[in-house]
Amino acid sequence: MKKIALIAIFFTTFMCFLLSSRFIIFKEVTPYSLSQTTLSLLAKFHDPIEITLYSQNIDTHHAVHMLIERYQNVQKQIQFNWQKKYPDQNQLKHIVEIKYKNAKQIIDLDKHIFDENQFTQALFKLQRQKNQWVVFLTGHQECSAFGSLNSDMNLFRISLENQGLKVVQINLAQTPFIPDNTSVLVIASPKTALLPQEEMLILSYLAKGKDLLWLSDPSAFSISLLSKALGVTALPGTIVDWHGQKLGVHHPAITIIDKYPKMAFDTPNAITAFPMAQALKIAKTDFDIHPLLITHRETWTTKDTAHAYDEQAFPGPLLLGLTLTKDINPNKQQRVVVIGNSRFLSNGTIENYGNLALGLNLINWLNHDDVLLNISHPVVKDNLLQLHLWAALIIEYGFVSLSLLLFLCSIIYFLNRHRISNKITTMLSLR
Repeated sequence: MKKIALIAIFFTTFMCFLLSSRFIIFKEVTPYSLSQTTLSLLAKFHDPIEITLYSQNIDTHHAVHMLIERYQNVQKQIQFNWQKKYPDQNQLKHIVEIKYKNAKQIIDLDKHIFDENQFTQALFKLQRQKNQWVVFLTGHQECSAFGSLNSDMNLFRISLENQGLKVVQINLAQTPFIPDNTSVLVIASPKTALLPQEEMLILSYLAKGKDLLWLSDPSAFSISLLSKALGVTALPGTIVDWHGQKLGVHHPAITIIDKYPKMAFDTPNAITAFPMAQALKIAKTDFDIHPLLITHRETWTTKDTAHAYDEQAFPGPLLLGLTLTKDINPNKQQRVVVIGNSRFLSNGTIENYGNLALGLNLINWLNHDDVLLNISHPVVKDNLLQLHLWAALIIEYGFVSLSLLLFLCSIIYFLNRHRISNKITTMLSLR
């Protein structure tokens, strides 16, 4: 048994050494630590990115350079310079300046840690067109873009701002116009009726070829003029998803989408969940309509989710979301998305599954930011650990050294035991 234990120790330490050595050998060619969002975003840059650090602190230079090197391993267009003094000698600066084409972003190192989250957000902003506003309609008990309730969309708004978009809310009863620099108007499930002049302002906005995201729940108030203009209405009742329940979803009124039609952008790498959703139907319209979200065959609509089925149910598969497009001129396409659910982007749901990735891609597509489509995953939080140089060296090489030491000690111990055992055997044989 002792011999078997010694062999196990020998084998374990030898494998630890091999694995540690493999990490050291391949660490230079593997872009570790960068999120999939960052990797896919870097592929969108095709011109030089000029980065200049203004700081007299050598430790700051080491920390910034180490992070940028990982980006440079993926994107060779990144150029890094270090200047100890800012061009304006009268100002003491401690900043990172990032330039791309005619755009510039500045990160103040006195206010922010220069990590992957900050750097990638700056790159998103460099890819955005100027003066783009996502405007949320308010004044009718809609899901608030600035509210903290589970039904609000504060987390979605923060994610949009992190990617360089400006987000505001507008009450058309108080401000009777939609600003010209609105790139996407969002109507998120109003619970009370819009005034006739508000509906006319929205129709006027659409008539200009502008883009719209319309989210509507079963409890939302119908916008009849908008429905007629788009040729989209809602089926009565709430969708019940038996397929989702078989997958382990705890509530029958949470619709699960795990298969997607062909989209203008990459589909989420995970399922998406839509609580308390309603199905849509299409009437005649001037838009080109394409399905965006289709439920499983084992779904149906019901007016009472407490009961399994009612006689007036519409059976699945059901149309949950669609895109509408219209060519305004050879260089411009109007884009509209209608989804029978708003809660998939709410604070209580957006961090589940692929909901956030779908929401961001929808806004990028509506915003005509096609260069930012197909970003795999959003950066939700920074997972990069910033270490002192000595700490990094200890972590990186200490494990290898310890594994090698254990490996050598086990060999010496095994050989000594074997030698002593042979001596004892020889002595006993002589007797």
